[in-house]
This record gives sequence, structure tokens and C-alpha cells, in this order.
Amino acid sequence: MKKLLLTAAVLALTTGMASASGLDEGWYVGGGLGWNHAEDADFTNAAGVTNQVDYNEGGVGNLAVGYSWMNGLRSELEGSYRTNGVDNISGTGAAGSAGDFRSWNAMANLYYDFKNSSKWVPYIGAGVGASWQNADGIGNTFAAATSIDEKDVQFAYQGMAGVDYWLNDRSAWGLRYNYFASNDGDFETSAGADVDGEYANHAVMVTYRYGLNKPAAAPVAPAAMAAPAMTTARTTYTNPTPQQVEASPYKIFFELDKATITSEGMAVVNDVVSKVQNGRIDVVHLTANTDTSGSASHNEKLSKARANAVRNALVSRGINADNINVFSNAENNLPVPTADGVKEPRNRVVTIVIN
Repeated sequence: MKKLLLTAAVLALTTGMASASGLDEGWYVGGGLGWNHAEDADFTNAAGVTNQVDYNEGGVGNLAVGYSWMNGLRSELEGSYRTNGVDNISGTGAAGSAGDFRSWNAMANLYYDFKNSSKWVPYIGAGVGASWQNADGIGNTFAAATSIDEKDVQFAYQGMAGVDYWLNDRSAWGLRYNYFASNDGDFETSAGADVDGEYANHAVMVTYRYGLNKPAAAPVAPAAMAAPAMTTARTTYTNPTPQQVEASPYKIFFELDKATITSEGMAVVNDVVSKVQNGRIDVVHLTANTDTSGSASHNEKLSKARANAVRNALVSRGINADNINVFSNAENNLPVPTADGVKEPRNRVVTIVIN
């Protein structure tokens, strides 16, 4: 009964968390499939003779793992594959349209998400890495019955732009444009001649991204019910209302626009863990707030990230996750009411109530 009453009281102090676009701070995985257009490529031998290879349209796919930061940046490791068949070969000694060109690519990317209050989040990005390339039977080149059939590895770079549509706080479908290019590859013809080959590619992909961190979510409020007065070692409840809930002595404060627990905050976490493990504690309530200096949508994400940070710290120290209720107030019900745009340190807080 005490647990039910305290839950009802804390819920009276909180507001429901609004649905907002974008991923909270944390790890994610993603992938995509689509169409690619390889630019016409010049293959040039040591004598300066050039053959131009025109490619057919091809396919592209990628898989990625990354980390999304609260400031809109995302860092990512991506693996991709592209393939294009040969459409035509022109130039001295060239004839036919045999072969294809494939690349396997490993890239380190950095993105910036333009987070906002809608479900649509545009972004831009860039990356560098390595491209493993296979010129597979491209011919005839430079002479009759001569082809390029060799592999090479080159430095690669890319630029990206796209938009994601967030289905919820963890998953999004998106559309992405990608320009990809590498340094000229070093190949050899079947006649033993060294040639340099260009590689540049445009792609459009349908993408999917999934966040691995469980977002903070307010529990369902229990049905309102009358209850007699009762006394505990900490405070007294009589049909609890927001005014009758005792302010918790456990407060974890955060730096401006940060969701990382400081050393002082970790000391509070350890104090709470000791209290819970050494006492008869049934439930822990976490209520997160932000100051009003950022946009409402940004502060909603920041508030949830702070609540999750404290929750994860408690769980990692042995507190049962099922006994932790998480609330996110963001700019609502502030400990210190302020106007919009005020950087009030006392509002950058997660308040902990234990019962």
C-alpha cells in the first residue's frame, strides 16, 4: 500500500513525457539498401593511354553501429558494398562491355542531426576509410583479348545528407543520399600493364536505425484511491497530494547541457545504493529536470537522458530495475521556477525519492 501511495504522489508531481523526434544519447545500429550510380571511370596506363569505362546502374547496401550524442552529433562505423556491371568501354584498343566493378568499404563517419520538435530529422555527415575494390574481367581494354582483372585497396571518403522519420524514441526509417569516392586504384591488365582507375559513386538508400538504450518512460498511474493516514520513518502521508510529498534529500546535479553524472553525483548514487541495500526499501523514484535555456524538444531528450543515466548507475550497482520508477519533467514542475531561457543550475537535477 505504501508503494502504491508514493507512486501516486510522485505521479501527481510529474507530467507525461511528450513524444519527440530523435534518439536519446546512446548506442544504435542501422542499415540500408538502395540504388547506386557509378561515374564513368578513366583507366590510364603508363604510356598515358586512357580507356573510359561506362557502368550500368547498380545496388548498394550498408550496416552500421554508432553512438548518438545529446548535442546532435553522431559517430559511426559503417560497412558498405557496391556493385556495377560494365555497360561500355571506349578508347584506344577498347572493345566490348564485359566485367563488373565491386567495392567493399569500411568507413568512420560523423553526422549532425538537426533535431527539432517534429518526427522528421534531417542530417548531414562525412566519413573517411578504406575501399577494397575488385575490377572483375573488365574488357577488352587497351588491346584485343586484354582485360583488367585485379583487386586493390585505396583511401576512401564520402559525404551524406538525408532525413529520418522517427516512429518512436528508438526507431526511424529514413532516406539518404551518399557521394562516395576513393583515390585512383592501382590495377594490372591481363597483358601485365599497370593502369590507374578512377572510382566515384552516387547512391540513394532507404535506411533504418534502432536505438539500443531503453528510453525513460513514465509508469502508468495507478487508479486514485482513498487511504488512511500512515507514518513511516521518513515522512507522513495522508491521501498524498503534491504539497504533502516531502522533498527528497537525494539530488544529483548536472552540468549545463550534459547527461553525464559527475563525481559528486556518483557519491549521491552510492549513498542511495547503500540506503536501499541496508534498509527495507521497496521502490526508488527518479524525477529528472532541466533548466529552460534550451528548446523544449532538446530539453525533453536531455531530461530523459539524465534519468536514464541515474537509473543505469543504480542498476549497475545492484538495484533491481523493476523497483525503479523513472519520470521526466524536463522544463515542467521546476524545483526553482524561472522564465524561459534561464540557466538555473538547481534545475539541472535528478531528484530521488526512496520508500
